Parts: sequence; structure tokens; C-alpha cells
Amino acid sequence: MEPGYPEGQRTNLLRGLLSELTRFAETEGISHNVAFRQQALEWLGVAADDETYQTDGAGDRGIDCYRFSNDALEIYQFKSQDFLSDVDCVAGNVGVGMLADVPRIATLLSTANQPLKEANRQIKQFVKQLQGAMRTFQQAEQAIDEANDIEQRTFTVVLTLAVLANGLSAQAREEFESLRHKHALLSVCGTDVLCDIRLLTLDDFLSMRWKTQNVTWRDSRGKNDDNISLRIEGPAISDRAGMVFYTRAIDLVDAYSRFGYRIFEPNVRCEIRRSSVNREISAQVKTLKGIKDFKHLNNGVTIVCETRSKNGNSIRVKRPGVVNGLQTVSTLASTYGSLSAELKHTFDDDCHVLVRLYFKDKISVPSLVKATNNQNPMEPRNLRSNDDEQIVFERLFAEQGWFYERKQFAWDAFAQDEASWPTLKNKRKKNFQVKLVQGRPITKLIDNQDLMQTWLSFCGFVNEAVQRRRDFFVIDRFYDRVFKSRINQHGYDYEFQWGSSKIDDEASPEAPAVSALIISHLTYRLANSLIPSSREHRQQCIARLGLGGKTREEQDLALNDDTLWLAGLIRSAAPMLFTELCGFVLFRSLGTQLYSVAPKLLTKTDLEPIFSRLDDSAVEHLAHSDSPAPKENEIFSQLWFVFNDLVERLAEDQAWRSSFFQQSSRPRFMYSPETRKRLLKNLEQYDKTCASRGLKMVWSEHFDQSKGVFKSVSKLAKSL
Repeated sequence: MEPGYPEGQRTNLLRGLLSELTRFAETEGISHNVAFRQQALEWLGVAADDETYQTDGAGDRGIDCYRFSNDALEIYQFKSQDFLSDVDCVAGNVGVGMLADVPRIATLLSTANQPLKEANRQIKQFVKQLQGAMRTFQQAEQAIDEANDIEQRTFTVVLTLAVLANGLSAQAREEFESLRHKHALLSVCGTDVLCDIRLLTLDDFLSMRWKTQNVTWRDSRGKNDDNISLRIEGPAISDRAGMVFYTRAIDLVDAYSRFGYRIFEPNVRCEIRRSSVNREISAQVKTLKGIKDFKHLNNGVTIVCETRSKNGNSIRVKRPGVVNGLQTVSTLASTYGSLSAELKHTFDDDCHVLVRLYFKDKISVPSLVKATNNQNPMEPRNLRSNDDEQIVFERLFAEQGWFYERKQFAWDAFAQDEASWPTLKNKRKKNFQVKLVQGRPITKLIDNQDLMQTWLSFCGFVNEAVQRRRDFFVIDRFYDRVFKSRINQHGYDYEFQWGSSKIDDEASPEAPAVSALIISHLTYRLANSLIPSSREHRQQCIARLGLGGKTREEQDLALNDDTLWLAGLIRSAAPMLFTELCGFVLFRSLGTQLYSVAPKLLTKTDLEPIFSRLDDSAVEHLAHSDSPAPKENEIFSQLWFVFNDLVERLAEDQAWRSSFFQQSSRPRFMYSPETRKRLLKNLEQYDKTCASRGLKMVWSEHFDQSKGVFKSVSKLAKSL
């Protein structure tokens, strides 16, 4: 059997795989077993989300990880070898000892309705979930019987045994086949369940690695090729731009097996890990009826190509690029290998997929992408991820040492295959990472949707930034004001009227400076690092007020009368108010010069360690000091003290306090125009106080000396 990757690349693929495992283990300070389990889950596309449960440890009954889906249960068992001590240990075959957990898992499933013994907490939870899943399945079966529905449903358990080794010894292989046959049908909670036991070995992981990394037009045998063949089933519709027809799904599976991700390169979406849609696709082709109905229930795939030529009932496609349907093709390919011989035969002959095939030079690929990506939920931002300004921003942020994530999972895809990222040819992931003394490196990463939120807040439109996030890449006004124009003054000076045409009339028709955008991101990051969690804040206030021996009710009564308690709740409910305040001060102090001064604000103020190393320790130390005395260039620390003082004065107002506690949504109340106007009007009053007699706070020395908050910032900007 061919390995599924060019055999001449095996040494390099293996070296890369072991290097990745070793680096992960050493960086995380974990064992070879844990490193392999965690990385293998990544390679298998099993996301660590709320639907995936890891149970590995004492009393795990052989189960390392599991997840439920419709009428199915996936169980994973990982067997590593000590590659940290001997990298050559993975080259040989392993014996029957590696199979010891398979019968243990089968026994656990078969006795799921019996009292558990010697199981850890996670396994006890697993059994409860299994019992619930089987009850639901049985009830659904009963409903089908009562409705005289002829469609039969089957609950399936897929047990994947992943072994970091070349393969099984002859004896172990014989034992594995025996276990597969013996446990092919299990009785679980009184219901017959199909159990599919699969084995993954080193070649499978190397094949996965090659498929995700292949960026050249070479197939899995290492031969130069850039063509795929698709059979046409039934009539086709054709014109000068392309054609629409049904093809056999097996032809797409074969194309993926031959070229891997190379056929997906034009797609705007980086790989999305398993979703409900992908699981439904997989479940559908595991039944005879589902295979035959697939063409009616799936949206199909959209492919662009350079040329096509027809040969009888087939069409030869040169340099195909799937722009929609990545999940359909990859899920069909990963599912096909687990089908029975009967289902494979039916799949080969009767599973059809709708294909829309277009010439690259006859149609706008970006327009095609926007029009066709709608099966797996696709964020609107991804539909604009290849717009010119998004690619330009990606490069400009990279020049600053930051990775600009212009589409979902872009960083994961870049880090996985950095050399082939088309728009950052000379960059590697190390260019965007900061090494720590301990632990894994941290990444200087800015998500473009999050950036829109912080920039809009910085510009004085925090309410829209928080409440209308879903409109960012849908309504042009949001997109254009962030990425295509420079707002000339703060939203406060527009009365916070987002719909005002005056904003656009006065804006400059050029994109904001990247440095200014980064400042907005860092001010929000800074606020989040300085604001304690609700639990920490409560504990601090209880200790400060000596309420440790009181009941919860008594504590609440005392806390609600405490100004500092309320001030903490305000900051926690609305951290973006600090970003908006920073934007107000900088726009008021510098005007449009903000965009030209922004690079110096990043590199010559207290933002510098955060900007370059993601290190906010200096600001945090100053913020928590009993006698803070910030230097002149520590302007963002000074603004933090201003923000804190303004919030505390707001909390002292009895009428406002009563309104705050009556709100069903405190963030919405805090981000309302009325609250924000009050805060910034008070800031204007602070500025006047500095000019007349000074704030005379321990942290306000430079504001007082400059006769104003705005004058102080303006003076600093000129000196940088």
C-alpha cells in the first residue's frame, strides 16, 4: 500500500514531525506521551472545544479523549514512544502491548449501565453522557417505528488507536484484526451499536502532514502533475466562463489524496476544524441512503482552473483551485477510509457532488468566493480577507512585528506552513513571537475584527463597537471608516452621532496609520491586564473592608455602599472606556498629527515594552504602587490614573449609583452616550483645573506643570 506521500520526502517529513513534537514537549515541560496526544489531536483536526473531552490519567479506563455527535461517539487512545530519549524508537513496529486498552474500552461501553468501579471523575461523566446519548437514540428509534419510517438508524462508535510507530508487529496485527472482529457489534445500554476500530500509525500522520504542507504541483508519489480528472454524471451546463455538472465524489477524494491542500490554495478560508456541518457530512455517507441522497443535500463545490479539456465522459482540469467546498472534500476524504467494503462500492458508484467549474481569467475570483461560501458558517470578515487593503495591512503589521489575522485561523495556518504563505514571503512565525523564560513563546497577534472594535472605541464610537460587532464587515460604513479613511476628530466632538455624514465629509481618504491602530489595540490590552477579575476585586474589597467573617448578604450590603467597590464594577463592565478616553485625549491634543506621531508613541513611551515584548509589568507595577510617580513619557500610565479617578468620582454620585445597580445590562449602560459624555466632560474639567490650580495628585505632576492634560500630551509628542 502506498504511504499517501512522496516516499522520497519521508525522512524530511519524519524529521519535521519529531522536531515539532520535541519542541512542543520541551516548551510546555510535558512528557512525550502528553505531547503526542495533544499534537495528534491537532493533526486530526479535533479541536479542544466544549464538545471534546480529554480524560487521560489514572482511572481513564483506556480513554484519552472523546466526543459525541449525532448517533455517534468518537473515542481516541494515543500510544507514544519516548522520542525525547531516542528519536529512532518510532522507526520500528510495536507489539500487542499497545492494544491493551482496546478490550478495556469495549468492556466499559458494554457495561455502561452498570455501577462504575475504579474510574476517574471524567470517565464517570463520560458514562453519564453515554447513557443520555443512548436514551435519546432509543427514543428517536421508537418514534421512527411508530411513524413507520423505513429509514434505519444506527449508533456508531469509532475507536481510533493512534500509535507513534512504524506499525504493528505480525502478532500485534493479527491481534488487532481479531479485536476489530470481536468488538464490531457491541450492546450498549441495551442497544446494538456498531464499533469501528481504526489504527493510525506513523505513515498516517506523515501523510496528514504532507497533505497540509504540499504547496507544489507534485502528487503523493512525488511526480510533477497539475491536472485532475472529473467524470461528468448526467447533463452539464456550459458557457464561456465555465460549466456546472455532477461528478462522482470519489474523483474529488482521489484529487485530495493526490495533492492534499494544494487544490485548496485559492480558498479564502484557512482550515476550519471539525464543525457540526463536517460531522453531518461524515455521518451522511455512512449509510446507503445517505450516499445516494448526498447530491441533493450538499451545496457542492466551486472550483477555478486555468484550462479544461473534455475527454469522452470526463473532463481534465488544469491547476484546480477549490474556492468553496474545502470541508466537503476533506471530510469525504477522511471518512472514505473508514467505510465498509459495501459502502465504499456504493460511494464509488452513487455518491455525486455538484461542481461549479470556472476559468480564472473569465470570472472575478473574490466575487465568486463571496457568492458561494455559505455552507459552513463563514464569517463576513473572511469574504473580505483578500481585499487589497486587508493584504496591505497584513504586510504593514508584519513590518511592525505583528501578525495581522485577516481571516479565521490565519495564524494557525501560517504557523503550520509559514514558507508558503503567499503574502508574507519573507516572514516566519518567529518574527511574530516573543520568547519567555519559561513556557511557549507568545504571539504578537491582532485579529482584524477585534482591531475594528478597539479602533472604533478609540475614535469615540465604543457603543457601536460593542453593540454592532456583527455589522463590521457587512455594512460598508463600518469597514470604510476603519480601513479606508482617517477620522479627523473624536466621536465626542460629533456628539457620538455615528450616522453623521459630517464624519465622512471631514475624514481624509486614506487608511489610518498602522501604529495608531496598534495603539488602540494596546490600550484595550492594557486595561484588561490592569482590571482584576470580578472574583479578585470582590476578595480585595472584602479584605480592605474587613468583611471576611460576614455572611454573603451582609458583605453585599456593605460593598454596595463602597465607592471603590462600585468603581471596580464599572471598570470591569466597560474596559473599552479606557481606550475611548485615550483616543479622546490624543485626538484633542494632537488632532490629525496623531497619525504621524503614533510610531513614536509606540516606541518612546510606556507602551514600548508592551508593543515590542507584550510586557506590561512596568505599567502594572506603577498602577499598583501606593505612591505612583510616573515619568513624563509614561503617558498611558498617567491616563490610566485619570481614568481611575474619573470612574471613582462617578461612583460617588448617589443618583448615578442607584441607576447603575438598577440596570439589567451594566455594560450597555456604561457605553451609553450619556455616561460617556459625562466622563469626558469631567475630563475637560480636569484639564481646566490643571490650568488654574493643578490637580495636585501624586500622579498628576506633569499635567499640572504643563497647565493641562492636553497641553502635556502635546508637549510630550513634540519632544519625542
